[in-house]
Amino acid sequence: MSYSMGSFVQFAKANNLSLSQIGTLFHIQKAGICGVHQISHELGVSNPAASQMLDRLVEQGLINRKEDPQDRRAKQLELTEAGQDLIRRVVRVRQDWISRIEDQLSDHQKDKIVSAVTLLSRTLGSLADQADRRGL
Repeated sequence: MSYSMGSFVQFAKANNLSLSQIGTLFHIQKAGICGVHQISHELGVSNPAASQMLDRLVEQGLINRKEDPQDRRAKQLELTEAGQDLIRRVVRVRQDWISRIEDQLSDHQKDKIVSAVTLLSRTLGSLADQADRRGL
C-alpha cells in the first residue's frame, strides 16, 4: 500500500493538492455537476470546511462555482478544463504504476490475480447488497 500511494502522494504534492482535494475533483468529475453539500457529505466535514477547500480549488482554476438556477443560495461545482486535465494526469500516474507491476508478472501470475480480484469484487458486491438491504 505504501508503494501504491507513494507516486500518488508525490503527484499531489507536486501539484500543491491534498488527497482530499484530489478525491473531491474525482467526485465532481463523476457527478458532472454537484453542490457543496454533496462534497461536505462525501468528505464527512461541515459545509464551511468544504467551502474553504473548494475555494482553494477555485483559486487554482480547477473548478468553477456557479449559481444553482433552482436555488440562488446554493452553488454548483464543475471541473474546469484544467481540472479535467489534472484528473487525466492522475489516472495516467496510476496506470503507469500498474503497468510497472504488470511488467514484473508472468501470464500465469496475472491469471491468478484476475481470478482473485474477481472473487474479491463479487464478495464485496454481495456484502454491499446485504448492507443496502439492512439500510446501512
